[in-house]
Amino acid sequence: MAVVECAVIDRGEAFRKALERSMETFGRRERVEVRFTYLTWSNAWYELVERIVHRAAPDVMEIGSTWALTFRAMEALRPFTSAEIRAIGGLDRYLLPLWQAARIDEAIWGVPWLADLRLVFYRKDALEKAGIEERSFRFLKDPADFEGALHRLARVGDLLAWVVPTQAERNTIHHIASWVWSYGGSFVSPDGELRFAEGPSLQGILAYFRLGPLMGCPIPLLSAVEADQVFWQGRAAATIGGWWLWRYAAEALRARIGLALPPGPPFLGGSLLVVWRESRDPEAAFAVLNGLVRPETMLALCRAPGMPLPAQPDLLPDLFSTMPESEMEVLRTGLYYANSLPNFSLWGILEDRLNTVFGQIWRDLIPCPENAEEIIRDHLRNAKAALSRIIRSPNARAG
Repeated sequence: MAVVECAVIDRGEAFRKALERSMETFGRRERVEVRFTYLTWSNAWYELVERIVHRAAPDVMEIGSTWALTFRAMEALRPFTSAEIRAIGGLDRYLLPLWQAARIDEAIWGVPWLADLRLVFYRKDALEKAGIEERSFRFLKDPADFEGALHRLARVGDLLAWVVPTQAERNTIHHIASWVWSYGGSFVSPDGELRFAEGPSLQGILAYFRLGPLMGCPIPLLSAVEADQVFWQGRAAATIGGWWLWRYAAEALRARIGLALPPGPPFLGGSLLVVWRESRDPEAAFAVLNGLVRPETMLALCRAPGMPLPAQPDLLPDLFSTMPESEMEVLRTGLYYANSLPNFSLWGILEDRLNTVFGQIWRDLIPCPENAEEIIRDHLRNAKAALSRIIRSPNARAG
């Protein structure tokens, strides 16, 4: 019997049980023993890079969608053949933006597995009290209109109009991205030029941080979990986050929650499944990957609390059979119009630095200073200078 090590991100006990139960029968049938290694988002990158460097990587790995280019440059991945892509259902079965992250130099190096779509969640009763028409709010495209609607929410009721994380968090760049894209900006150009500190990109970032005082002054210092809790405990009128907020809200509150698009293409991230180039048994490794993307496996995983979406949109009706059609419309539209972060070899460095900088910006904005725009510009200008030096470094390019 072949033995295949599979490294995935640990999403809790329910996820582990669903995964192992789903693959146990599959393994017996295929005569493959699957040994799972569980990582966290905080250590997965470093752990996998370390094992790749020592030529002892897991046979099958779950990686962030923005990691594929770096892992390909390290010659760590095995490309997929056209026959293998057909065997797992073909390109059309999966979300296009995740395929774009997996396609490098006209070859496919990863298979979309789980998706992370960011949407706005709002209280229907709060919108009604503020006199805001619900359908128009769901599809606001102008950041100024979105900001105006939140100010109307702030003038009525006893809820915070808006809540988001205000500590250094990996989620922040996923939220800000919609505002950057709404102005036609980008964090980095296709040829590697940093764009976040100027022009339309800067305007999008400024628009996002202008919403901060809607959380109160001083602005509260909140982690991602704490910001989510403020919303699902019923203390805020709107937030932005992953769809798991829908599942975490109390049953009584869920009936009053609606979904809306952010003012710009929603961020769509997620993970890919890849095969280690030096796997001792690549056929068995691909068989395991095939088992992981089976619809029955995906449905079992994505029903676990706190899980992201499947990268196969045809499975959504089964997962959301009780969701109102108005919310399903927003979910489908969001997946169609979503955008992904750039396929840039040094994206991990840039993302880490920007999330730290965004945390520093929030720290300086806590007292709601009058010169908030100047503070934001200074932080971004300094970040661009520091990142430019890192990116020009031969060591960074080599890594």
